[in-house]
Amino acid sequence: MLKIKQNQWFDINNIGILIVLLMMLIFLFQELRFFQLFIFELVLLICFIYLYQRIKANKNSAFLINSENCWFIETMDERYPVSIKDYWIHTGRLFIWLKGSNKSVSFFVSRSTIGADIFSQLRTKLI
Repeated sequence: MLKIKQNQWFDINNIGILIVLLMMLIFLFQELRFFQLFIFELVLLICFIYLYQRIKANKNSAFLINSENCWFIETMDERYPVSIKDYWIHTGRLFIWLKGSNKSVSFFVSRSTIGADIFSQLRTKLI
């Protein structure tokens, strides 16, 4: 059984939060009417809250892969079966999107974080 612990992966929603914060800052300096600015900022605030809740829900999660290539998200004492929705490899990083009936998460791992041996095992399980 291959396990990716909570400190070995990076949630992609963190990048989304940074983009939303940057957009909020940019909209503040635009010459918009007060009502337009309020609506834009409110929509972006809702996006920020949604992404923050997703990050908080997946904070202490670990990912397990058994010998039959079945994926699980382990949060606290519960395991949720998930399947791979999509994955791609880019510049030594492995981006994975797991989707299940109860949980869904997109994250990436790098060779330097999890080690070359586990990284190559993970790549072979994906292909």
